[in-house]
Amino acid sequence: MRSTLMLVVCASLGLASCESSPTDVKSDAAASKAEPAKKESAKEEAGEQEIDVVDLAADAKIRLSQALATALAAKPGDAVAAELEGDVENGKRSVAYEVAIVDADGVVWAVKVDHVTGKVASVEKEDEADEIEEFKEKREAAGAEHLSLAELLLRGTKAAKGTPVEVTFRGKKHAGQARVELVDGRTKSSVTLDAKTGKVLEKK
Repeated sequence: MRSTLMLVVCASLGLASCESSPTDVKSDAAASKAEPAKKESAKEEAGEQEIDVVDLAADAKIRLSQALATALAAKPGDAVAAELEGDVENGKRSVAYEVAIVDADGVVWAVKVDHVTGKVASVEKEDEADEIEEFKEKREAAGAEHLSLAELLLRGTKAAKGTPVEVTFRGKKHAGQARVELVDGRTKSSVTLDAKTGKVLEKK
C-alpha cells in the first residue's frame, strides 16, 4: 500500500523513481530532531560542562562589586560586563568572576578575579571576534554619558533582594539600558536600569 502510494506521488511530481522509502523519510526527520542532542553530547564528550550560577553564588567569598573594582584596578577602562561563571572541563572545576573591559584604545580585555581570594587570576586580551564585537556593541549601546557599571550595580542591588552575580550593559535592541542579575537561594531575578540615570525600568 505504502509503495503504491509513493509511486503515485512520485509520478505526479514527474519523478522516474523514488530513492527514499517512507521509513527513510522518518529516519531523516528523527535524525534532524536528534541533531541538537548530538551537539550537546559532543560538548559533554569534550569534557566541558557549564555550572548553573545558582550553584556558584553561595561559594563566592567576595562580592561582584569587589571583583569589578579589582579588575578595573588591574586594567583601567570602561567595564561593560561582569559576571560570576564556572564550568567543569575534563573533570576540573573552574570558577571566577570575569569582567570585560574596553580600554582607551578600544581594545577588549577579559579580566578574571578569583571568587574566593579576590585576587586577579588572569588578564587577557580578548581574541574571539564575536566576543570583541559583542562587548564593543554593549559599550556603544550604553550611550556616551552612561553611569559606570559599578554605580549601576549598586543601584540594581538596592532595588532587589539577593546576591548579584552579573551586571552588564545591554546591546543594540536595548540601547541605553543595563541589567543586574541576582540569586536568592535557588531563585534568580533581574533588574533593568536606565544606563544614563540609573532609574529602575523593570524588575523580574
